[in-house]
Amino acid sequence: MAQIEGDLVIDDDYVLGRGKAFSDRGEELEEQFDTFLKTLDDIAQTGVVSGSLHEATVAYRSVAAGLKGQFKALGTEADDICKSLIASVDQADDKLYDR
Repeated sequence: MAQIEGDLVIDDDYVLGRGKAFSDRGEELEEQFDTFLKTLDDIAQTGVVSGSLHEATVAYRSVAAGLKGQFKALGTEADDICKSLIASVDQADDKLYDR
């Protein structure tokens, strides 16, 4: 089918590739965040073992831990959205093409 000016052209491979990249980056960020939390644990357990700085480090780590899992979840969600976009467009276009 010839492209007509104004047609919406979506590169499926690009969109799906971006989704995978988001997912991969989410996993990488999650690993880096785990390392960050371990570093905070190490600081609190061996570097600053008492006092107000220790208490602040423990409190900060506790609050930061609430983000655990979020980076991976966001990457997965972005990947799912990309896949859903392609599936929705394919379904809508199904009437236009003989398969």
